[in-house]
Amino acid sequence: MKKRISIPLLVFLIVFTSGCRQAGESANENYAVSGNADGAPLGCGMQDIADRMVEMFNAINRGDPDLVDEYFGRRTQAPFQWYSMTIVRNNDTVIDHFAAYTWDELDVYFKLRHQQHEQMRLLNVQFNGWDPATGVVNFGPIEILRQADKFAPDLLLSEGITSGKGAYHCGTKAFIVLSLVMNIEEP
Repeated sequence: MKKRISIPLLVFLIVFTSGCRQAGESANENYAVSGNADGAPLGCGMQDIADRMVEMFNAINRGDPDLVDEYFGRRTQAPFQWYSMTIVRNNDTVIDHFAAYTWDELDVYFKLRHQQHEQMRLLNVQFNGWDPATGVVNFGPIEILRQADKFAPDLLLSEGITSGKGAYHCGTKAFIVLSLVMNIEEP
């Protein structure tokens, strides 16, 4: 005896399961893109790079082991320059500063951040043009909502706005510079 599933039940199941997300992934649907990348090659427009940023932040959020290979160009031998994250108090006192100049340093950093349940979500990004001499599209300011158990030793904050700038290498589809600052406002 065969069991039949009713059409309304089947439609419900399809709609219900299509709205589910993998655990640890942010929605990242609501962000603003501005500026220009005029002249950049096909696949390296503003929306292409913004979509790639969202993918990168989702990879950070889920602790993807291929994060550095895929988004910072270790696999494609991109001309990686640096990644930095600085936390400042009232715009002048540095509380914590991290800078990676190699893929291995960056890989260790993201593994440690994942242990702190790091979550990042793109809020907005401004593109500042295509540079054909270097093959990059520059961007900044970029604003990200950042959440973690701990941001720095003895700094237990749940979330904060992080801003910065960077460069995306079109030939390797890699973020070769990402320089971020999180400002902690205190009375």
